Amino acid sequence: GVGLLLLPGAKAAQAGAVEASNALVAVGYGGLLGIIPPALKFTFGTQHLGLIYGILYVGVAISEPLWTMLFAKPPECAGLECYRTYYLSCVLGFSITLALALAML
Repeated sequence: GVGLLLLPGAKAAQAGAVEASNALVAVGYGGLLGIIPPALKFTFGTQHLGLIYGILYVGVAISEPLWTMLFAKPPECAGLECYRTYYLSCVLGFSITLALALAML
């Protein structure tokens, strides 16, 4: 989420800012895929660990192509403006997820 927060408000992003944003998103995404299964194992036990991993990765397999289809840029578009809707929708999704997580505490 932090990586996506760097770009929506920028008028013109430098290549370094885009690379830093992508790196933060990748670390966060990998961290989620690495921490969710052990956290669920502690919550629900090891009896259904295979099912937990299966649901997680089926969700990833469905959500990534769906997200790509929903927020594809037009072929003639170039630059940061093309991705502004994508970035803003990501920030909105991150905010909703954070609010739901805090509400569950």
